[in-house]
Amino acid sequence: EVEFDNGTCIPIILGCTDSTAFNYASICNYNEAEPMLLPDNYVFTTSIELECVGTGQTLTDVNDILSVDINMEHSYIGDLDIFITAPNGVQVQLFAQTGASTWLGEATDTDNTETNPGVGYDYGWSMNPTYNGTMQEAIANGNTTTVTSPIDINIQGQALNPDIYLPLENFNALLGTPLNGEWTITVIDNIPQDNGWIFSWGIKFVEQANTDDGSCIAVLSGCTDTTALNYNALANEDDGSCIAIVLGCTDINYLEYEATANLDDGSCSSLIIEGCMDPLYLEYASLATSSNPELCSTLIVLGCTDVNALNYNASANVEDGSCILVVNGCTSDEADNYNPNANQDDGSCEYLEGDCNAGYSINLQEGWNLFGYTCEDSSNDLTGLVESIVDQVIIVKNNTGNVYLPEFNFNGIGELYGGFGYQMKITSPVTNFNICE
Repeated sequence: EVEFDNGTCIPIILGCTDSTAFNYASICNYNEAEPMLLPDNYVFTTSIELECVGTGQTLTDVNDILSVDINMEHSYIGDLDIFITAPNGVQVQLFAQTGASTWLGEATDTDNTETNPGVGYDYGWSMNPTYNGTMQEAIANGNTTTVTSPIDINIQGQALNPDIYLPLENFNALLGTPLNGEWTITVIDNIPQDNGWIFSWGIKFVEQANTDDGSCIAVLSGCTDTTALNYNALANEDDGSCIAIVLGCTDINYLEYEATANLDDGSCSSLIIEGCMDPLYLEYASLATSSNPELCSTLIVLGCTDVNALNYNASANVEDGSCILVVNGCTSDEADNYNPNANQDDGSCEYLEGDCNAGYSINLQEGWNLFGYTCEDSSNDLTGLVESIVDQVIIVKNNTGNVYLPEFNFNGIGELYGGFGYQMKITSPVTNFNICE
């Protein structure tokens, strides 16, 4: 029977002791996961309450703080001061204003971020960091990556790489602080420009459970991003398989089809109709939406397609309204029954018999008169034919508008032609005028 305590007692710490489980050693790993906007010129504070060790247990080794972690984005690290405050009120500065326009995470780089958060990166501070130096030293050494704003591809910045860094001040100041109690992180935005977001923060201690309480949760890998196409609500560990949603028409049978789209947004509207889209071909399809030149085979030839028309075109395949109807009749202008409208001679021409060379005597009235020239053998020179009355002639016109003006000794008509009519204007009446005499 043991009668005195020799200091070898090990307190029972309940928890999951399966190192492969999702919640292994989580008894002293606390995380605050409510996203919050970090406005301009603002002091952000949030606290977590730890109750993971025995009452009164204090920090005796700075290495027991595995890391103070934060997931955030900001477009100007030079705005920020970051502190961790222990339950006893002791405060240690993790980062001080430096690095100017270096980003944290993939920032939106705009002051209007209330509804446009960027993508946070995981940063941490530890006395045993994975990066051998402070954030300030990392920036100076170029430990950054060029990233693009998630809301504007034209905006880029140099983001500090996610890592665990040395704090600006040593964790030695925290020795002796109670482990249980309220731990507070403070992020101060000192300049009224460039907002940011804090998505989560937490603190991890080295303390592990030593007595399994049956609370282990098996790891289920999958996509844990609720906005991803393949989000798995059952997954508790992200495996990097998330596929970003790309909205668009996913039906290949529509003109709006987008090969990169993986989620249909109802934008498919124009069904693909293949056809000849060249209007110069007979096969032209006005409703076609996709051209297939192989379906265009017969060029359009405009013309008269009426076989009964005078100008029927055997090569034409599209009627152009140019057809001329056949008009049968006498087409000889020397015949007595000449038909000027006829375009196809039907052999019906008739010629009067007898000598009409003597002409006909007519009475002319003062003013305009109409006469026909029927003299075959007499001179057909106009000036000679009207010489007997030339003093009374004002003007003679033919059917084409040419004129004879004796006053000006101008003869624009020249000769008269048998079978044609002429107009003549005279100053006084003339009786028994015979143009053939």
